[in-house]
Amino acid sequence: MVEVKKTLLSLENAVTIERIGHKLSSGEYIDDSDYLDVAEIILYDEGATVTEDVLLKALSKVRELQGVVARLKTD
Repeated sequence: MVEVKKTLLSLENAVTIERIGHKLSSGEYIDDSDYLDVAEIILYDEGATVTEDVLLKALSKVRELQGVVARLKTD
């Protein structure tokens, strides 16, 4: 029997990715829950692809930069 791998994200996860992508493109603050949502999608959704992995890495950098900006504002 041939095993078939999912090739599409679940609808709920696709909506989450779209929401976070919109936040990124509009310059909104990315919070910890957004990062965790993407991390969980990559871990548990068999339809996740390289695109979602790249988004997770981008979110990590955005969060890092947001922390630097916040620290600079207090100085």
